[in-house]
Amino acid sequence: MAISPVEICNRALNAIGSQAITALDEGSPRAEVCRRIYADSLAEILQDHPWNFAIKRAQIAALTEAPAFEWDYQYQMPTDCV
Repeated sequence: MAISPVEICNRALNAIGSQAITALDEGSPRAEVCRRIYADSLAEILQDHPWNFAIKRAQIAALTEAPAFEWDYQYQMPTDCV
């Protein structure tokens, strides 16, 4: 079951004893803080561990130029890569 960003923020707000929000863009100071930090926090948590649910496999294109050091090949990073 997927949990929405608003629900995740509300769980955090509840943990600190704050009132819930209805949307990240509702205009309250609590929602503004959640809106500001949600995406960065999510990216940081996803990078901290190789979560099975966050792994996506794809064939990526090899670049024609060689890397600057250490490796023989380099590849284009996927646009949706965290």
